[in-house]
Amino acid sequence: MQPCDELRDLVLGNYEKEGAGKVLEVVKNTYSHQEGAIVVGTDPNEWFEGYDAILHFYEPFGSYQLEIMVKILKAYTEGSAGWTVDQGHGQAAERRETPNAPCLRLSPGGRCLGVRA
Repeated sequence: MQPCDELRDLVLGNYEKEGAGKVLEVVKNTYSHQEGAIVVGTDPNEWFEGYDAILHFYEPFGSYQLEIMVKILKAYTEGSAGWTVDQGHGQAAERRETPNAPCLRLSPGGRCLGVRA
């Protein structure tokens, strides 16, 4: 397992896009359609397996402008697989704070996933 600046930069770029109200664009352009794509949130009920489930989870956020403040962001690769984990918090445009704990991003086929709950 090796640190991966490319994945880290992709996640940071996605946070910028989410800040511009492009949450669904990030999901549609970044998340894997391959079997095995999983988003794990901070709540035991936040387990979304497969692209359709991931997209459905994010649809309510639509064009919200999210400001993400990252405390910790780590990104790694091994062979064709990559994953990231982050810790921080986000705020929507109306400044309602939403805490984020670490969550996992996986792609067995080598395509990056990027989510936090």
